[in-house]
Amino acid sequence: MNIPSTVEEFDKTVSKLERQCGFAIRSLAFLTDLSDNDLRWDKYRDSYSGHVLELARISIEQSLMLFCNRVWDHRRDVRSIHMAMRISESIMEELISRQETGQPDHDKVLRKNSQLNLAEIKKKVKVLGDSDTRKVLRVIRSENLAHSIDDSKDRQNLYSSRSEYEGHGVTGNDLFHFAEVSLEIINLLVRIRDGSDMLLRERLNTARNQTQEFWNCMPILRNVESFK
Repeated sequence: MNIPSTVEEFDKTVSKLERQCGFAIRSLAFLTDLSDNDLRWDKYRDSYSGHVLELARISIEQSLMLFCNRVWDHRRDVRSIHMAMRISESIMEELISRQETGQPDHDKVLRKNSQLNLAEIKKKVKVLGDSDTRKVLRVIRSENLAHSIDDSKDRQNLYSSRSEYEGHGVTGNDLFHFAEVSLEIINLLVRIRDGSDMLLRERLNTARNQTQEFWNCMPILRNVESFK
């Protein structure tokens, strides 16, 4: 199905992307706080019940990987970052015009900001779209998360580009950076749609504070659990 380049379809696409961001923001905050953090690890290491927390960590990490794959899906009928970019480039004048107020000074600033937002999105999309991280995440999705395929086409594409990455993994920092920049791109798309963003930084800070409070309230599990 070929989605037409209209303002309505742009709004639908950005709304679909935006609705996925809440869980991704909380997941990113949880995982970045836990990564290489000995204080967090000490809360549940050598404990019986700590296996549940490790299960939660793995599940959240996999969910964040799936988020990254969904929003970067390149098929033309999927409401992804690629679709939003394709539509916005065709109807940018319409997107700007609907926010104009008839006040020349305000509208001049609005037009300049919209053009700057689009330029920033293009730059970020180019960098992430060409990255090895995106390709490896596709391999993980095809061979482990969504399907169980040996030597997938995504793996063949990865190695044909002479990537130095292993096809079965990315580092935590690779994933976190990719997810955060993806969220930044969606945040800018929301700004183009609404004239204001989705408060990404504020929401990330809130999620990080919530995560820190969770760990502060948690006892050292091996000291309190009854199972020995």
